[in-house]
Amino acid sequence: MPGAKDAMSGAASGGSVALALRARQSGVRLAICARREEAVEETRRAGIADLVSTELEDVVAGAQFVVLCVPIGTMRALAEKIAPLI
Repeated sequence: MPGAKDAMSGAASGGSVALALRARQSGVRLAICARREEAVEETRRAGIADLVSTELEDVVAGAQFVVLCVPIGTMRALAEKIAPLI
């Protein structure tokens, strides 16, 4: 859906998913959340997403769907943080 916002959590794997999605679907707005400011800056420089932030709330706000690109051991806690935001 053109113009829809998709959110990724996890800049490393999330960046790869974002690049693949952008290549296949024009007009998609992508947001990526990263834990470390260094990862945020690197992802911004690469131009992978429209929004890159350490603030989970900003990244998932208005997202059509959210992809968790994080280690399995952290997925449940992250999903619990995201659930009330969407």
